[in-house]
Amino acid sequence: MPCDSCANDANGLARPLVNTKLLGEEVDFHWPDRKLGIELDGAGHGRAPIRRDDARRDHLLREAGWEVQRVREPADVVVRFREVLSATSAFARK
Repeated sequence: MPCDSCANDANGLARPLVNTKLLGEEVDFHWPDRKLGIELDGAGHGRAPIRRDDARRDHLLREAGWEVQRVREPADVVVRFREVLSATSAFARK
């Protein structure tokens, strides 16, 4: 997984922890201070056993208060992170 290039593209944005354990599960990218995890799903994530495991992990993390997002392309990690920041900022202003 080209994780370093995703993290490096986030100019001016907080750097995530990459491919580290969170609640006993490996997460592609996560920002502990925001309780946000973003998973980069490659082609193998279309197979039923992988989808079931992804759903199990997402449920575990969400039950613990984490937001989990999934993207298909490396560049979308930065895009999704910015979307979450924007949505969070808009909510905070209300």
